[in-house]
Parts: sequence; C-alpha cells; structure tokens
Amino acid sequence: MRARAVLAVPLLLALAAAPAGAADARQLLQTLRCTQISRAVLGDGGCLPAQKLLIAGSTTMVFYTRQLAEEFERRNPSIKVEISGGTSADILTAVDHGAIDLAAVARDLVPKEYRPELRVTMIGRDGLVAIVNRANPLADLSKDQLRAIFTGEMARWPDGRPVHMVSRNPGSALLQSFEEIVLSGAKVAATARETKKTADLVAAVAADRDAIGFVGLHGLTDTVKALTIDGVPVTDATILSSRYPLVRSLNLVEEGEETGEPKRLFVEFATGPDGQALMEKSGAVRVD
Repeated sequence: MRARAVLAVPLLLALAAAPAGAADARQLLQTLRCTQISRAVLGDGGCLPAQKLLIAGSTTMVFYTRQLAEEFERRNPSIKVEISGGTSADILTAVDHGAIDLAAVARDLVPKEYRPELRVTMIGRDGLVAIVNRANPLADLSKDQLRAIFTGEMARWPDGRPVHMVSRNPGSALLQSFEEIVLSGAKVAATARETKKTADLVAAVAADRDAIGFVGLHGLTDTVKALTIDGVPVTDATILSSRYPLVRSLNLVEEGEETGEPKRLFVEFATGPDGQALMEKSGAVRVD
C-alpha cells in the first residue's frame, strides 16, 4: 500500500500541472500510469494497448534502429516498436503499400524508387570500408583498383597470390551500395564468395590471408585490417567532408507527412540530439 501511495503523489501532481482539458489529462495519466516502474507496482490494469510502430530495414539499419528503439520505447512507454529485416527493394515496396510505417534503408533511393509522396530523412552517414586479412601487407588501394578487384579484372595480389573476394548476398543494401558507389553500377564478379551477414563476411576475411571484403563502419572489427582508399582513411571527419570516397546515407523513408503519429515521433527522436548521440555511439556518423 505504501508503494501505491508514493506513486500516487507524483501522478496527481503531474495531472495538476497538465494543460487544461480532460483529453490532455487522460493522456498524461495514461503515459505515467504505464511506465515500467508504475506497472511493476500497480500491474497492467488500466494501461491501454500499446500503439505499434512497424519498421523494416536492411541488415545495417536493423542494427541502428534497434539501438534507437530501445531508448525511444523507454521515453514513450505507450508505443511498441517492432523491427524486422528485409532487402531494400522489399521494404520500400512495403512502405509504399502501407504494410509498414518506416523503411530503414542504408543507401539513397534510386530515381525509379522515388515518388513525391515519400518522405526521406537522413539519420546518419556511413563509410564503406575495404577490409583484408591482417597478414596482408597491403595498406591502400585506389578506388579504381578496388573496382578492378571486385569485377574480376585484378585477380592477383602484387606478390602473385590469388585474390579471394568475399561479398554479401543479393538484395543486401551493403552490396547495392558497394556496386553503385565502387563499381559504378556493375555487378560483383560471380567468383566472389557470398555471405548472408556482415559478421560472416568479416570472419571469412579474418580466416583467409588472401581475402578481401567490404563492410560498413559498425561492422568493422580489429580482427581485420581496414584499407585506406586513394590514401584517405575512413573517419568521421573524412566522411562528413566527403574526402573519403566511399560514403552512403542512412535513411528513414515514410509515406506522407503526417505529424503527431508514432512514426513522426520516432523520426524526430532519431534526428534529435539524443538520437544522434546513439547513432554515433553505435558506429555511424551523426548528421545533426
């Protein structure tokens, strides 16, 4: 009983300070009543069903949106964020048809995907990083050399050993970004080893002295070596200044421009200072 009484005091004080109007008071009471600590003491009774926010994203964006969603739900206990994965093409189709609220895409939309009704918001930037085995003496490649390797034109390292390409699965936003930015729209050679996850790609390169692959910033680990491109290392500063040549945008895509809905609240959080701090902590380059 004492715990109930202690909780009741701040609830009543908050209601007294609320803007005039029964609807405003009920909304504030609902939010306070359904916080985690309130539900732990008072139970779930009186809590309305949570609003759902449906987000689908590429592998990279699932990682980032999950970091954002955890804090967003803590601040908005009446909203439940559900996140699923998929290819960029599939999730953009899903948002077009209203099957999801937000499509999280780790690349810019191509002209055939864009419509005036879509709202695209950049929540971060990412660098594509060419990685090799730590035993590989190579430190730098030009963008042209990187293109030649992954199109199959350059099949051997300078010491004569064969190059073993490691790539991602078709439909991966990482692969799509790499083919667009590095290969100028060409496809990675069919002889490349295909992996379904970034972690698998990194593990394959770490285990093979002659391997080369590519990851986003958050996928980079100290088990592999990051190459500079045209002499430029991948850093926050070189990405934001566009000195680093392999950069992609991290975007949230929605249908329409409604305000006040859970999806707009999430987008505003992601682009605000706290959301941007989370993006930076998770490995992206903030854009605020």
